[in-house]
Amino acid sequence: MKITTFDFGSFEHVAERILVIAINEGVVVDGDLSRKLVELIDEALEQPSVLIIDRRHDYSYSGTGMVTLKSSKIPNVLATGIVAYSSESERVEDNQVNVMNTQGRSRLSVFSSLERALEWANGVHKAVMS
Repeated sequence: MKITTFDFGSFEHVAERILVIAINEGVVVDGDLSRKLVELIDEALEQPSVLIIDRRHDYSYSGTGMVTLKSSKIPNVLATGIVAYSSESERVEDNQVNVMNTQGRSRLSVFSSLERALEWANGVHKAVMS
């Protein structure tokens, strides 16, 4: 397991092809940070992988930050899971998933725990790689 820490959060390779991203408390993901995230994710994923966004901290997106992320394509992302720890956060993430799924993006799912997201990620990885 490899953890890379940035001033805005961390990337954790929890398995060979599973990357968990956590953004720090209070960070506002604006257009510049969104572009940086896309670049860093693209660099971190050298092969097709599953991305998990762990929303354990309270952070937000600016309008340009959300647009940048929604319009970005990262070739090695097979699927994305979002871990939402509160019902309000889960509702917001469900809306984001619905928008992104209708744009022909990779599979997106919302989970209430990191453990469930990791189980799902392992299943996606096995299904795609077999």
